[in-house]
Amino acid sequence: MTAVILSYLHLGFFYTFSLRLQVLNSKLLKAKDRNTKRAIRKELKTLAKEERKRQQLAVTDVLKNADVVLTTLTGASSKKLNGITFDLVVIDEAAQALEIACWIALLKVSIRLKDKSKFMI
Repeated sequence: MTAVILSYLHLGFFYTFSLRLQVLNSKLLKAKDRNTKRAIRKELKTLAKEERKRQQLAVTDVLKNADVVLTTLTGASSKKLNGITFDLVVIDEAAQALEIACWIALLKVSIRLKDKSKFMI
């Protein structure tokens, strides 16, 4: 629930960004002066950087506040998950997975078991 609320908060920025982008693109098409076009392109580049940064922050906020995160084994090594640990990792179809791929996800667990024999079946 928290993740959904955070994503809605970030949507407001993306909507206003989209409008600003459309206005600048229409100005760029109408502009005839080289310096004006250069200034508009520079502003578009700045807007694009700002959008990328905000998107990354939105994804990070959602991931940090999510109750459940689903990913593939190799997807657990994503830069977006750097610095995030989990209380529990469940590996579906673990018997078919490569051991090295399982370790990518297992290293994201915040609590390590010292006596694993208690949990062996």
